[in-house]
Amino acid sequence: MLSNQEIKNLDQKDLHSELLRARHDLLKVLVGVKSGSSKESHLIRNLKKYIARLLTLLNQKNLSKTLKT
Repeated sequence: MLSNQEIKNLDQKDLHSELLRARHDLLKVLVGVKSGSSKESHLIRNLKKYIARLLTLLNQKNLSKTLKT
């Protein structure tokens, strides 16, 4: 996971790719916890918050882009 400062410096394309990677990681953790092969259930909460941060920044960038035009 990237820090907040690193996320803010990404452009929209990189934010989308980071979002896809985070969602893929979340899916892997969910499957691992549900199947009992992983005890890292705390990562679910962290990844969900990270995804929310990414989506918030994407929405802010989209909003600012539409207001400029």
